[in-house]
Amino acid sequence: MCTGLASLTLDLPDPSAGGIAVCDVRCHRCGSYRIAERDRQALVRHIPHVHNSDEADQPRFVDFNDPASAFPVDRLHLVSGYLRELTVRGQGDTLVSAASATTMADTAPATVPARSEKLLLTLSAMSRFAGERHDIQGPRDRSLAYCTSGGELMFLLHHLLQDGLLDGDQVRSDPPIFHWVAVSLKGWSRVEQLRAGVTSFSQAFVAMTFDRDLEWIYLDSIAPAIEDAGYRPLILSRHEHAGRVDERIILELNRSRFVVAEFAQHRPSVYFEAGYAVGRGLPVIWTCRAEEYEHAHFDTRQYNHIVWRSAEELRDRLFTRIKVVVG
Repeated sequence: MCTGLASLTLDLPDPSAGGIAVCDVRCHRCGSYRIAERDRQALVRHIPHVHNSDEADQPRFVDFNDPASAFPVDRLHLVSGYLRELTVRGQGDTLVSAASATTMADTAPATVPARSEKLLLTLSAMSRFAGERHDIQGPRDRSLAYCTSGGELMFLLHHLLQDGLLDGDQVRSDPPIFHWVAVSLKGWSRVEQLRAGVTSFSQAFVAMTFDRDLEWIYLDSIAPAIEDAGYRPLILSRHEHAGRVDERIILELNRSRFVVAEFAQHRPSVYFEAGYAVGRGLPVIWTCRAEEYEHAHFDTRQYNHIVWRSAEELRDRLFTRIKVVVG
């Protein structure tokens, strides 16, 4: 995703990537992600030979299956920032393609104040304890705030320090340089305020059948319970998108605070989404209609399901479970 140094590991063809060879990338700037080897080679051929790691010119992202979908040069730093953020949150290894890169860039903070707040949140996520110091290098770490250059990152750090949200050892220079930074006590208070309104912490992913005859389960029970608990429900059947469905599923799961998995009709996709969430350490709330619970797969019966008989019962019990499990 950038001109920085990265380590690469080529894996055997991956079914989740259409049965093609996939490369695992570990980049100092972008974090950890996966990319089809054919796309990586196309990307490399477009990387300019530059020595300045803050060079603004970025490579064009090309998808061989659809050359017309080449990813715009001036948005590639947003993909780098998104991947770095996922890595910081322990959710790296996302599969990148031209379609998913577009979705990643679309979720990036759009204004300078928003990038400043994102930087503060990311530094807090990197902190294992209050007062932990972080060595920040502009060219390497500009992705922490979705910045186009190291100078822009230093500008944001400087103003966070001036506002008392960060402590740090700043060298007087232009642009400013920091030996280290740490989230201050005032900064932690601001982090708590931001977390209360950040989409990444307020979205609840709903996994269930798309059968229109059962849409009432979502409309009458699941969505109201999630909203009553203070979160925003997301079910992909009700959202338009241009990319591959499986890529959008992974992206939205990575952005969610928790998952509600309703096993009406026991769709394989619901088992996949719930299993992915468990593997990522996301809270999963398992629900199933009473008359269908006997068909639940053996491997998932160990989880405490909300076995319900009416829309009202599901709404009430789901609300309570969310408040207990998630808060």
